Amino acid sequence: MSKVFKIATLLLFILTLFMADASAQKRKQSVRDSLRRAILLRDSMMRTFKKSDTSINNLLQKVEYYTSSFNQIKTSLLYIIILSSQYNYG
Repeated sequence: MSKVFKIATLLLFILTLFMADASAQKRKQSVRDSLRRAILLRDSMMRTFKKSDTSINNLLQKVEYYTSSFNQIKTSLLYIIILSSQYNYG
């Protein structure tokens, strides 16, 4: 029984070291790295859902369409605001 406790204690200690090392590495990431990781996780999830079901795939396509439309409209409005501010003050 004492062998089991020794092995369990050793495994717990090693696991704790790896977890501490992993959390330390997460703190050292820059904003760019964390954003890249989030985007990769999102894309991976999207690929998984696209392969699963037709109805989910259709909904994801709608979300992607609305998101791209929103980004295009936002960019256009920003461009219009910049142009109008140049004509008003320039």
